[in-house]
Amino acid sequence: MRMHRDHLETENGSGAGSRDDLRMLARRMGNMRRSISETLPAELFHDPALDILLALYLADTPVAETNVSFYTTVSASVAGRWVKALTAYGLVDIVGERISLSAEGVKRMDQMLTAATGLQAEP
Repeated sequence: MRMHRDHLETENGSGAGSRDDLRMLARRMGNMRRSISETLPAELFHDPALDILLALYLADTPVAETNVSFYTTVSASVAGRWVKALTAYGLVDIVGERISLSAEGVKRMDQMLTAATGLQAEP
């Protein structure tokens, strides 16, 4: 996963902007998601799949599957079901008891975050 990210950074230009900007936006999105769940009814505004994807995108190493629920507002069993769904879509890899974004997951997150970065620039 790390090699793929470094390759993309070189592809998109020097690291001063693109990779750092995408990671900063992912961090902000995660913080925004937590703020929403703390101030508005959590049962109306929760998206465990996105929370998991953002956490894995920001992780430098694979995450223990048992710790995934820490990044969401759902129980460990529900988080586990979301991990299985993300795996079925090819966005997450599970090796042993550790999970990480797949190459396709990194690509899709990069695309989503790049698009979101463009939306920030719009009036």
